[in-house]
Amino acid sequence: MNFQLRNIIAWDNGKHKNLSLYSRMVSYMNLPTKISLKGELIFKDIEQQTFENLEAQKLTIKNSIVRNCNFVNVNLGYCDLLSSKLYRTSFKDVSFICADIYSLWFSECNFYNVDFSGAGIEDISFINCQFNNCIFENVGLKNCVFSDSCFFNPISSGFILNQYNNCIFEQCIFKGSFQYQIFDKCKFKDVEMEYSLLKYNFGIGKKEIQFLKNNIKIGNLTQLYELLE
Repeated sequence: MNFQLRNIIAWDNGKHKNLSLYSRMVSYMNLPTKISLKGELIFKDIEQQTFENLEAQKLTIKNSIVRNCNFVNVNLGYCDLLSSKLYRTSFKDVSFICADIYSLWFSECNFYNVDFSGAGIEDISFINCQFNNCIFENVGLKNCVFSDSCFFNPISSGFILNQYNNCIFEQCIFKGSFQYQIFDKCKFKDVEMEYSLLKYNFGIGKKEIQFLKNNIKIGNLTQLYELLE
């Protein structure tokens, strides 16, 4: 079943409008879920669903398994997404602003135009995931592992103590609090980084990245070494 959540919004204007958002989602979609009175949504094993044009702020999703689903134009700001596994799922034009995203497993997931600004993201494994035009401004991204994943044109700050294995970075900007990252067998193309961050990150080749000082490009490695002394 490939149900569009836009139908739930229309249905909400009918006789069931007094039900909570969580009850409407479960009742109308007939999903295999459990619900608590605190607005927590648990998907036992959901597959091949499309969630579209939905305002779902402050929702809690935990202890769930999600496979082959699509989230399109969904506002998940200030949500709690906890202790779940997501496989081959895509997120397009999704907001995770100020969300708490902890202890998850993402495998073969795609993120397009996703805004993680202000989110707390910790203890997550990303395996073979794609990040395109995502915003990571002022996030608290910590203790995450990215393997065989690609980043295209993100803006990143607030990263600490993360590991990247065999990842590709293209047209990225590393700035602000971007510290104690470990890069193993990663590739960089058209990547910019504030030069002062180099000593706080490991596995980055000096010839692969354009370093900046006060947003001005450092012309050559000699100038870079002089600044690092």
